[in-house]
Amino acid sequence: MGSDDKVALLRSMGFDKVLVREKNFAQQLERDQQQFDLVLDGIGGAVQKASFNALNPMGRLVVFGAAEFTPSGQRPDYLRALLRYLRRPRYDVMDMISANKSVMAFNLIWLWEQNDRMRALMDELGG
Repeated sequence: MGSDDKVALLRSMGFDKVLVREKNFAQQLERDQQQFDLVLDGIGGAVQKASFNALNPMGRLVVFGAAEFTPSGQRPDYLRALLRYLRRPRYDVMDMISANKSVMAFNLIWLWEQNDRMRALMDELGG
């Protein structure tokens, strides 16, 4: 599904403002003066850092994955993965207190394996 299809789908679901991420996401957010109250991040790395920096006071960053570590070829590139790991965003709780921002992270795969809990959460969403 391309970006145009995703935008159309989100708009059909009632979202009036949809942001399509450009290659330099941090620059895009700064240029467009984007600020968020909530960011759901499944990518990590520079996208996650830019998203955190664009949070409003009381903003929340919820991290549920790290797609940047997903191999893009037939074999994993361990050196590239190590460099990305070393460059990953790090958060200082004292800075977060001062900025009044928070980060929450969880492993979505773990939740998927918790059938009863996942079913209960899905029921809550539906009902």
